[in-house]
Amino acid sequence: MVLGRLRESEQQFRASSALLPQTASLEAAMLTRLAHFDLHRGKYEEAISLYRQALAIEPYYGSAAYGLTNALMKGGQFEEVRQMMSGIFAETKRRGLTESSAMLDYHVLRARFLAEQDSLEDALVQCKKALEYSVQLNRAYVFREIARINLKQGSYESALFACDEALAMNPNSPFGLLLLTRVYHAQGEKKMTQEIGTR
Repeated sequence: MVLGRLRESEQQFRASSALLPQTASLEAAMLTRLAHFDLHRGKYEEAISLYRQALAIEPYYGSAAYGLTNALMKGGQFEEVRQMMSGIFAETKRRGLTESSAMLDYHVLRARFLAEQDSLEDALVQCKKALEYSVQLNRAYVFREIARINLKQGSYESALFACDEALAMNPNSPFGLLLLTRVYHAQGEKKMTQEIGTR
């Protein structure tokens, strides 16, 4: 999947799922994973439909809720995104997790939403809040979001710093390297774009 070979990845996923006991929870997980594939393909309406089917089976399935919110965001359905984020926060609060690492994903989601609407400084504030709930193992996820926002701002030095932080734990992370390539490309640094892109 990381290599972009989505068809092969989906085949492997279907084969592995077929080996497991067939339960409602597994069906919800499978629908969510298939929706992830469509989200990566840019098939947002198809992804939205699959996420909704998963949530009809497991109404509080976090992965499906976050996936649906991202798909709606990509599709420009911002009012429904607001409703989804309110629901996610309400469920997080109901479970007593507002002081836990669960809030990292919530704040990153808010950051993406704000960035989609070009409220870039507010998006960075949400990323800083996300970092308060992070540990070394998941900080890269937040710093990649910071780098994307910096890149959108045209703040290339800040974006490069964020990429360095994102790659600190795993210097060969394909997601981090791809983002770094985009920053160098935006700067017009052809040599570094080619070097990092080759990696």
